[in-house]
Amino acid sequence: MTKPEKSYDRDLSYSQWHRTLSDKCYMVDIDGIEVRFHSLERKIVAVIETRDYRASKLPQWRIDTLIDLANGVKAPAFIIRHNCCQQFNGVLSHKNSFRFNILHLQSKTKKTMTETEYRNFLEGSILSFNNDIGFSNAKG
Repeated sequence: MTKPEKSYDRDLSYSQWHRTLSDKCYMVDIDGIEVRFHSLERKIVAVIETRDYRASKLPQWRIDTLIDLANGVKAPAFIIRHNCCQQFNGVLSHKNSFRFNILHLQSKTKKTMTETEYRNFLEGSILSFNNDIGFSNAKG
């Protein structure tokens, strides 16, 4: 069953306000933190920045910040580039046209996945409670 979207049109008022601060104040908007539950224990298993395939490259300071955060909670950090917007704008004819380009930030390992592969990555044992993420040389 699909979970209802709760953010809808995102309120950008805080972001706009924060941009009025001096140049010494930087903020990183993190797109996702994957969490898993095992018995009564909660574990952060990944820090994720999602990017539409058309988006510009992230500046290195933002990448470093994501890595620092992920390392602090002993989890991997990923940038996920996707073409989901095409599906929801009616461009792609079927869901198997989704593509997810995954960059594991700590190891700099890249993988391209179909929607089914990415679902398995998120739902399956790859992002399990034991952090078996399936990327070589991965830290976390």
